[in-house]
Amino acid sequence: MNTAGFLRRCAPALLLACATIASPASAQEWPSRNVTVIVPLGAGSATDIASRIVMDQVSRQTGQAFVIENRTGAGGTIGAGMVAKSAPDDYTVLSYGALSISNALHSKLSYDAVTISFR
Repeated sequence: MNTAGFLRRCAPALLLACATIASPASAQEWPSRNVTVIVPLGAGSATDIASRIVMDQVSRQTGQAFVIENRTGAGGTIGAGMVAKSAPDDYTVLSYGALSISNALHSKLSYDAVTISFR
């Protein structure tokens, strides 16, 4: 078998493989706009400070702003409820470590604090 014949037979497969490898990803990059981070505790709390430090680094790495909003009250359930009712587009996130205790403290919540599934 000569080299020229081999290349003629394999050329279509090689071109297809190269085109597939070089094609740009069709998924959108995240984040493509500012992200709101809800901290359901007061400004200056340990959770607030840790969230600001972490989100500052994430912001630097992604090139997008991560805006911290403190939504205090009812042991964190007001802020968690805001996130639960927000659009499901991954641009509103919750930064709260004691979410599961809310179920024991409050009888009516707009979310399931045990499984952390928002309704």
